[in-house]
Amino acid sequence: MSQNSIFYPWDKEKRDEIIDDEGKFFKNGNFSLWFNKYVPLNEKFEISDNVGNKNNAAEHYKKVYDSKTKGNVKDYLNNKHVLQIAFCEYYESIKDYKYVVCRAKLKTELITGLGQAHPSETGMVLDRNIGIPYIPSSSIKGIVRFAYVLSRFFEGGIDEDGRMEPSELKKFIEIFGVGGEKDIEESKGGVIFLDAYPLSVPELKVDIMNPHYGEYYMDNNNQIPPADYLSPVPIKFLTVKRGTEFVFRFVAKENIADLALDALKKAITQEGVGAKTALGYGLFGKMDFEDPDILIVEYEKYVADNLTEKEKMELKKQGFIERLKNYSDNLDIIFNEWQNDGKLKDDKEIAKLFEDKIKKYKSNKEPTHHYKVVAKILGIDLNSKDKVEKSEISNSELIKQALADLDRYINKGKISKKEYNKLVDKYKEKFKDSKEISEKFSKLKKLMKK
Repeated sequence: MSQNSIFYPWDKEKRDEIIDDEGKFFKNGNFSLWFNKYVPLNEKFEISDNVGNKNNAAEHYKKVYDSKTKGNVKDYLNNKHVLQIAFCEYYESIKDYKYVVCRAKLKTELITGLGQAHPSETGMVLDRNIGIPYIPSSSIKGIVRFAYVLSRFFEGGIDEDGRMEPSELKKFIEIFGVGGEKDIEESKGGVIFLDAYPLSVPELKVDIMNPHYGEYYMDNNNQIPPADYLSPVPIKFLTVKRGTEFVFRFVAKENIADLALDALKKAITQEGVGAKTALGYGLFGKMDFEDPDILIVEYEKYVADNLTEKEKMELKKQGFIERLKNYSDNLDIIFNEWQNDGKLKDDKEIAKLFEDKIKKYKSNKEPTHHYKVVAKILGIDLNSKDKVEKSEISNSELIKQALADLDRYINKGKISKKEYNKLVDKYKEKFKDSKEISEKFSKLKKLMKK
């Protein structure tokens, strides 16, 4: 069939601007624009390749994709990742949220957006600016929510009629939110999912499906049964090649971040993403839970180039606070790091956090070096006798000592009635509001009965 048999959905002048001299490829713009607006049709107005062959349309689409994803597309994709990291890091710094990242490799082909409107009737979700496949955040939230509900059903949190236990329902709404006309602050969930992009520009693969009963489905007169003698009509479509690594990112409230991550892992490794998951498409395998070093370097460069000094300082401060909250090693190390930082060493918010973690007084009732530093920043008068007596040892430190004392008997596995009563007189009434202390005494009581 000749080139003249090709029909393009725009006028000749526009065609000369867009198609190259051989009439094969799209000169300007990305693959998303071409795929959704400028695919060729043959003289019968059927989708086709660039010479009118309707059986090679998908192969032609792949060739155009390969030609349009060279050059700067990789840089644009990296920039997309950097902007996502910047959003997550900033959101984590200003709210009580945790940034979670999950990199996962496809172990089967991925079909994304197959049902989207397209002349070929086999669409694909493409980033409109970069022109590569991605997984929309709305799709991710949907599959994660499905995986979460399914797991709760198998673990007994949902009955056979689909009703959740009140506590389960409350947790579900806290994670995913709820529809209706409620106030937005009450109805929104505690997780913000971002679009998932490939780590690098992905390869596409032409796949095929063979519907056998096309004549039966198109028979409006109900004369043709769905029989095996009907001829299959192969339909080709584009998929994302297995082995492609995608990056899933979200920010979530601290208390539900792990639940959301567990549901995400189940969703992408067991349920699948995109279309035809029942046939094994869209399954992920190997996972990693950190951004790659190359993107971290790009992000740090972005921060250096785009943020004001005040914004950089705030990010640095919030990063330090996050580390301090979760710090479990020798406090001297991170305390000295703080004091050696000329810009953070007098920060009151950080000092207040250290006040709750450090030992305040020595055995001789003299304030420790760490406490002297913190007290100076917070304006605490260490010369006040009353304040010293009241702050000699914090309530939390007393509870820690009590718990350690009670644990010694629990670890021994036995306790006499006399020892038990002595501990009751010493701790139980004093810390009657402490749930941890009460639980320890319950265990000791059982040991005493043995």
